[in-house]
Amino acid sequence: MEGVSLPSAGRAAGEGAAAAGTASLTARGMLVLLLLFVALVFLELPGSHLIEPDEARYAEIPREMLETGDWITPRVNRQPYFEKPPLLYWTNAAFLRAFGLNPYAARLASRLSALVVALMLLVAVPRRREGTVGSGEGVLGAVVFLSSLLPFLLARQNLIDGLLTAAITACLLALREWASRREAGERALAWLAVAAAAAAAGTLAKGLIGVVIPGLVFTAWALLMRRGGILIRVILSPAPLIFLALTVPWFAAMERANAGFLEFFFVREHFGRFTGGAKRAESVLYFVPVVLLGFLPWTLFGRRLLRMFRPLSMARLRERPDAAYFLVWAATVFLFFTLSRSKLIPYVLPMFPPLAALAARAFLDRPDPRPSRVRLAAAAAAILFAAVVVAQPRATRDFTAHPFVAAYRGYAHAGSLVTYHTYLHGLPWELRREVPMASWVGELRPAYERDMHHPLFWQEPTFWYRWNRGDRLVVLTRARDRDEFRVRSAVPFTHLLTVRDHVLLANFPLR
Repeated sequence: MEGVSLPSAGRAAGEGAAAAGTASLTARGMLVLLLLFVALVFLELPGSHLIEPDEARYAEIPREMLETGDWITPRVNRQPYFEKPPLLYWTNAAFLRAFGLNPYAARLASRLSALVVALMLLVAVPRRREGTVGSGEGVLGAVVFLSSLLPFLLARQNLIDGLLTAAITACLLALREWASRREAGERALAWLAVAAAAAAAGTLAKGLIGVVIPGLVFTAWALLMRRGGILIRVILSPAPLIFLALTVPWFAAMERANAGFLEFFFVREHFGRFTGGAKRAESVLYFVPVVLLGFLPWTLFGRRLLRMFRPLSMARLRERPDAAYFLVWAATVFLFFTLSRSKLIPYVLPMFPPLAALAARAFLDRPDPRPSRVRLAAAAAAILFAAVVVAQPRATRDFTAHPFVAAYRGYAHAGSLVTYHTYLHGLPWELRREVPMASWVGELRPAYERDMHHPLFWQEPTFWYRWNRGDRLVVLTRARDRDEFRVRSAVPFTHLLTVRDHVLLANFPLR
């Protein structure tokens, strides 16, 4: 899609050796490094547990799907959960059924999503250079992606963002391929079908963001390149119908099973979060350190990447439409979530595939006279990531429900577990059963408002009545609520465990 300027005669000899060094690095060392980072992504030592709240929630929902056989309505602790669509839950349920109810199976979708993104970069990033494919560009892009700090860390967590990133990447690379083939006069309609299916997957993973982000990226790039006509061709193609055919059935079935779901999901969870309804408002600079740190070690080569577009101008971008595509992609994701009032670190993960593609291109367009620096950066990342793998079970244990479940199991015969003013999703996940929730609704408010007298929702007076009358209870509550128990408890209570900001108490003596 774009030409490559050849070096002048005066620079040819000096850059030739550097190019040979980088090519050698890409052909041999980078392939070995790619396999190493794939192994590190998939390696997990025994003793790891699911981190609260998201990892445990996104494992418990598919566990309950398997248990109830209801694949339409996601449930948390047996209560309908409306905040996210079902694709991750369906995927996780398949892995849990195949490999058992364990943290590794629950994280497998995220790991495979990262691997799929790396493979897409491996295949799709290389450019057509006078009829040939850019040597080593794909493998280098895959290595940069998997060896960047944020993609590596999120690939090892049971979160929706990895699956969403894979879907967005597939959609945008398919649109890029369609545009390229159409410009070359080739038949390419199938690539629009792939893009529509990928956008549908992203929508079923996390909502409208799965189609909005690719739509914004492709529209901005087409207008920038003065190719607005291709937008009409996309709209008039079968792609929108394919997208609707893949997404509408679940939303319609969910609304039939849970009247009012569509209003909650689209009005509150989409427009409300973007415009300020969420509780995660942060500075407009929030994602700057996230991206700079998350792209380590390759942030250290940022000047090389920026030189690709110097001087930055519309004319310069139009000279390099393919590189501009990846730049617009990364910039759109960053700006979209910067403008949103709801901000969390994983939100910008979809901008890392195009950053990896640009980094690979920068290394090969301007070969480093010291290719050992690239090897050193990748090796340092590998050492750091190996340390993360070793440290993960112990470092994350206190951020899970496991210590409380382990402590409670010694008294399960003597008392019933209930939560008060708090909740941990890992409790039903590890106990394989629901847990009553006293004076807490959290993200289950829609379910609570539908049936506030459900036996799993204890009102505060109900809890204290049962606690003080002598029902044998083990309660998980916030550490700061211990003083409330000293004041309101009419019976002696026993402290079982404190971990960070939670405590486990019992209203009967230890034996």
